[in-house]
Amino acid sequence: MLETRRIILGAIQTARGTATALTTTSHFLEASGIAHPQMDFIDVKDESFTPLDTPLQSDHVDEIWDLGENVFPLRLGSAAGDALPIGWMLQACGLTQTLAVSTSATYAWLSQAPASRKVASADAYVDGEVFKLKDVVGNGVLRGKVGEQAEFAFAGKGIANGAVPSAATFPSSATASSTQGRLIVSAATAVTQDGTAIAVKEFEIDFGCEVSEFYDTDSGRGSEIAGWAPKLTITKLASAASADWAALRNATGISFVITLGTGRTLVITMPNAVPESTGRNADNKRLFDKIECSLHDSAGDDAITAVSL
Repeated sequence: MLETRRIILGAIQTARGTATALTTTSHFLEASGIAHPQMDFIDVKDESFTPLDTPLQSDHVDEIWDLGENVFPLRLGSAAGDALPIGWMLQACGLTQTLAVSTSATYAWLSQAPASRKVASADAYVDGEVFKLKDVVGNGVLRGKVGEQAEFAFAGKGIANGAVPSAATFPSSATASSTQGRLIVSAATAVTQDGTAIAVKEFEIDFGCEVSEFYDTDSGRGSEIAGWAPKLTITKLASAASADWAALRNATGISFVITLGTGRTLVITMPNAVPESTGRNADNKRLFDKIECSLHDSAGDDAITAVSL
């Protein structure tokens, strides 16, 4: 069997356990890279009565499927105020989505109300098969490198929605988003550190979501986000300033703002990035500093906020 196109349809559910009906016109995304989903049973063993010569009874109560890492170009919505094409994935990572008509789409972390976090439905078309999942949650990583399109990688887990996998043809009416991806170039990218513009070679924002599986009589079975430890890794042109080293030494926070695009933009704000390590290296005779930071709230749930304008 040959590898062909790789497509994911996805949307947020109204409630856990109830899959959303997905359509190619509303929920289509084509991945630049997608892993083959893998199955993992929730395994329940009955140890109440086990003779010495009898193996433990084991019941597979449901199937958990791991989508692997799916990579998508970072695109904006068709118009200001529209959700990002990856908006459902951001919500499945524990972020909220707030849409202001004709103005903006805002995504922010929701740490104080875990019961309000969303789950998603996802249909993954891979090599002539479709993997239909519900109650999907996961982790996301936003990456940008000079000269390349910014991308978003999503790794999620969900419950099988019907027979998984099943044979399927790729949706014939599906078309990619007409909105261009965000290219990381000097004319269309701005990064500031504590309000001062800096020259950046690449960056990575890892949401650090810890996805765990559960099975109980109250919530049923599935996956949930059990922890969150977001990190920023940024490589910037070195300067003689000692602020980075002082922040590392004193464990004080740095504010980073990354603006992608011109006209229509995506603005990512991280107001309290605390350096955990920093190092210097040379690339074509130019010195770069690589800083790894843990991301923390500054005032409420604002460790990471992304606003599409």
